[in-house]
Amino acid sequence: MKRTLTLAALLALALALTLAVGCGAKAEAQAECSGCGTEFPEKDACEVEGKTLCPNCAEAAPAADETAMHECGKCGMKMAAGEMVEQDGQWFCSHCSPAEDHEHDHDHGDHEGHDHG
Repeated sequence: MKRTLTLAALLALALALTLAVGCGAKAEAQAECSGCGTEFPEKDACEVEGKTLCPNCAEAAPAADETAMHECGKCGMKMAAGEMVEQDGQWFCSHCSPAEDHEHDHDHGDHEGHDHG
């Protein structure tokens, strides 16, 4: 009987110690990357355009100005800002850029009717 009480007391003590200390290292909060789907420590999460990304995907994500859409001031085509030219506060696609038009005005080629002499 004495053995049973001693064993029960030891088990109770072990249980109390386990509950007080915990069962090993605390698990770190995890987040899931919206880009690649992997789980990673939440403390390393990056928020890009409302999406949770791991550090690798956040580094590879295009900058906000690259994904911004603008309308061409001449033809009205909508394109990403990275594919357009901004001049005097207006956005132009590569085909309608005033700088491009200006270059073409002076590139007449070697055909008759122009004095290239």
